[in-house]
Amino acid sequence: PGEINIIDSLELLAIIRSNDPHCLAGSRLHVSGELRDFKTLGDYSVPASEIEEAYWESLPGMQQHTYSYDQFQAFRPAKEIFNELKTVKDKGGNYLLAIGGPKGDGSIPEANFRILREVKKLADEAGLKLGATTSD
Repeated sequence: PGEINIIDSLELLAIIRSNDPHCLAGSRLHVSGELRDFKTLGDYSVPASEIEEAYWESLPGMQQHTYSYDQFQAFRPAKEIFNELKTVKDKGGNYLLAIGGPKGDGSIPEANFRILREVKKLADEAGLKLGATTSD
């Protein structure tokens, strides 16, 4: 897929906002700062320096190079994920971690849960408070 053109972006944004005026639009809708509420960094990107955008997110995955389950892809170490999470949080961003899964049968590989528990433990040990989300 390539970049969506400005006309299609405006049309899609109008449809989104007509259904939910509070729905946020990221930079994957269109690169124009006028059409987005926040910036999405490239896949698996973690900033080396400060981000000028007020609102931004990083989109890593639990597995090395995929956003879905791949039995041949290794899961990333909890320490690596924790370090990314801390870097993004310290720079004011949102860390949206994609799980490795689901499998073809709909199940979620246990490695996801084990790694997330390890990340939580590392965060607790470091005194890093992790936010929660709600459906509000």
